[in-house]
Amino acid sequence: MSSQEQSTASKLAKAARGMQRPELQALWSDILAGKETAWAKGKALEHLVLRAFELDGAQVTYPYSVRLGSTSALRGPRNNLELEQIDGMVRVGEIRCICEAKDRTTPQNSESLSKLRNQLLRRPRFCIGSVFSKRGFTASARVAAHFMIEHPILLWNAEDISWALSAENGFARALEMKLRVAIEHGLPDFFVGSHELASVSPDPLEPGPPVDVVSGARVIVIVEGENDRVLLTKLLDTRFDRSAYRVVPARGKEAAQALARSLAAVGRTAVVLMFDADTREAEGIALQKAEAEDALQLAAGDDMSLVVVLAPELEALVLRPDAFALAFPGEPPLDSNEEELATDRPRRVLEHRLGGTGRGQFFSRLSPSTIEKIAQDPQLEALFAFVASHVGPSGAVRHP
Repeated sequence: MSSQEQSTASKLAKAARGMQRPELQALWSDILAGKETAWAKGKALEHLVLRAFELDGAQVTYPYSVRLGSTSALRGPRNNLELEQIDGMVRVGEIRCICEAKDRTTPQNSESLSKLRNQLLRRPRFCIGSVFSKRGFTASARVAAHFMIEHPILLWNAEDISWALSAENGFARALEMKLRVAIEHGLPDFFVGSHELASVSPDPLEPGPPVDVVSGARVIVIVEGENDRVLLTKLLDTRFDRSAYRVVPARGKEAAQALARSLAAVGRTAVVLMFDADTREAEGIALQKAEAEDALQLAAGDDMSLVVVLAPELEALVLRPDAFALAFPGEPPLDSNEEELATDRPRRVLEHRLGGTGRGQFFSRLSPSTIEKIAQDPQLEALFAFVASHVGPSGAVRHP
């Protein structure tokens, strides 16, 4: 770094060290919302992560450069060449970890891990890496991280960061959890809040093996959100006893995928991942499904996992003419404009028809005949077959 760059870096580190947890949480909310902050582009997230580790008792080195002539053994006309820019280094107990922060608008792909991998290859094998991404990671990045064996790279999405920022959890604890699961189960993107959100496995830092089921549930179905959970639970109730399965909401598609992989690896129970394709293009749907299956099957075998991609959204099941007539008795069918919009954005059509009624409330009030009609949609056949294969005769107590 130039003297000016060193001065700027020192000022940023000093500003970060003056922040306490409530200020970090407020800054994280602004980062997630894409709001302007007082920090230069890309600097807010990396300093937030480092300061949060520091508050948890970790030893922290704020962003710095590594140069070719940084030791007396290397001399010459090129000894001021910058080799690396490091977003930060943390030490938690005996764990040494290089941090890379990505405050971008799209999920990080596998190429984004290459820079950190090259940095790790220049260091002792006990050094690991962590990538913190506001928008998570593509399926290809999650698969690539599985094969970076000599120097593990742990993947942190927005859900991980939010969980670790709370005072009762902490980044230091989250790092220990992630590394332990990576060592024991080979999972580099374990979601640190999964044991609380789904109550499937105990805290990975507590002694004892993972549990096999949740209160007797033999299948866990992961969906994108609470509204999806309400509707899917009612649909599964038409075929199975509720004690045999559990529907768990995440907070979005990427979070659902991370949670599904975490539960598949640690919970040792059958896992279904269900999410919206947000498109009707067959090629796009097939690609999303294949990528999700590849990533999930690294954590669970074919017979213990299933991916269901709904085209374009779950709400489309309600807008089929036969189901719509039962869901909205006495109301006119969809007009031509609504039909056109429903092709790609059925959720918007449904919300328009509902007025001020929330989707979850609407789903909870659907009649048994309406739910049964929706349950006959071909997109749900694979889900019902998979659940039936795992719950057995005792779990299938209802018949259409």
